[in-house]
Amino acid sequence: MEYRQNKGDDDMKQRIYGVDVDSKAYDLAIINMILNRDGESNLKHEDSIARHDLWSEEIDVALCNPPFGEKSIENRISVLKHYDLGHQWSLNLSATRWEKQDDLQPSQQLGLLFIERCYKLLAEDGRMAIILPEGYLCTASYGYVRQWILDHFRIIALIELPRRIFLKSNADLRSNVLVAQKLSAKKHSEVIDRNYPIYTDLVRKVGYKLGSGFAPIPKMDLETGNELRDEDNQVILDSDFTGIRQRFQAFTDEWKWNKAVSKQPNGSGHFAGGTIRDILKHPALDMKARRLMPNALENKRRISEGKHVALSSIADVVSQTFDLMKSPSELSRLVEGMDIRANEGVVIPQFPARHWQIADKKGRMSYRLRTGDIIIGLVRPERRNIGLLIHEGEDIIGSPDGIAIVRVKEEWSETYPQEWLFAELRSERTRLQLWTESGGTSYGKLTASHIENVQIAIPSKTTIDSVRQGVMQWAQSFGDGFERWESIGSPEDRRPIINSAIIGLEFE
Repeated sequence: MEYRQNKGDDDMKQRIYGVDVDSKAYDLAIINMILNRDGESNLKHEDSIARHDLWSEEIDVALCNPPFGEKSIENRISVLKHYDLGHQWSLNLSATRWEKQDDLQPSQQLGLLFIERCYKLLAEDGRMAIILPEGYLCTASYGYVRQWILDHFRIIALIELPRRIFLKSNADLRSNVLVAQKLSAKKHSEVIDRNYPIYTDLVRKVGYKLGSGFAPIPKMDLETGNELRDEDNQVILDSDFTGIRQRFQAFTDEWKWNKAVSKQPNGSGHFAGGTIRDILKHPALDMKARRLMPNALENKRRISEGKHVALSSIADVVSQTFDLMKSPSELSRLVEGMDIRANEGVVIPQFPARHWQIADKKGRMSYRLRTGDIIIGLVRPERRNIGLLIHEGEDIIGSPDGIAIVRVKEEWSETYPQEWLFAELRSERTRLQLWTESGGTSYGKLTASHIENVQIAIPSKTTIDSVRQGVMQWAQSFGDGFERWESIGSPEDRRPIINSAIIGLEFE
């Protein structure tokens, strides 16, 4: 309100509307309004989800930070029937579209209903800015939500926020800001035909230390290390928001999304970032900001312009498992995601444990691993969590809970050897694909489908042979080091000690 008034908007007070079902939030808003000498704003203490027609199509800008999660739900049939997203949806495979059904959901997350509630508020050409968990924008179970959003809104911007930014509200998740515009059916069709561009960005620095305390982080002079201050001698916080605001304004000036459709450039031209077609042509309608960033898209374009294959064409992501409880007393060495040394690229199996102990911790099903397997950590792929199993032995197993196993198909083993594929999967061009495709509301997580669909750049045979030789020599040196280490002392000397000071003193 102050921002608009400073721009000369004298009647801004009459044009602010707010509603909240929480009486404390409402009372605090009234007090805040009075303290700022405003007695005119239109605040209401009501259930805005139940009052689905309140201010219907009267609002120009809707701002919303809805409650998230399965604990914040709406289960009143009398309310759900007024929302498309309160109904059940099914995927029409022949039309590759989600379709609304007549039956209602037994309950629905409020975070989803608020997307549609904002739409109901907006007048034509009105804009919405809403904070959403990343899962809504990418996971398979929410495909119908993305279908509804894409059918009803023009996507203006997608901005990824860091985890822990809402930790004070007990929401430790990855979230995104979605900025979208409500258009008439005719305008919406026209801008899609023009393949409209979408502004995307990533927030990493918010000006505060994320976690307990949220201490401010000042911006520092790179030369002196001194805090930077503004003209009022106030400390400048180290934040990405100012830069994003400037870049978004430049995007708006160039692509004119806020002007008449006839004045908007065609997004199929020189725009380096994501366009609406990059979402619509994705099989899951993936709307993650990082997947649509210019660098991510350019990386895939460079690969596709040269010789390349999908990983599934030349390698398998292992799916076969066995039941640990068929031999509960057998000893095995477990491999989890944390056993991949991301920097060095090696996998170090854990100390032997009984199958029943492993099953109790990680579940009954497990992979049989073999020397030379490529192990991919499914969580946080941005860390290049890929290793090569160098250890030998038939007692090494892997937990499906956190890793995937990749093996070159036998018929391609000479053309595309396992050692070369390992190096290619650890390359920056592959890391970007795995990171930008991964999804989830907390840490990014890969699926077998993500890995199978990775595009692998194919170099010359000379390069493949050279890389293979280098990896084999590297693996041999690591293997020699492991053997030397295991020849020093006894196995008890290498037993891991985790929060147990009495090991070695207790009776067997």
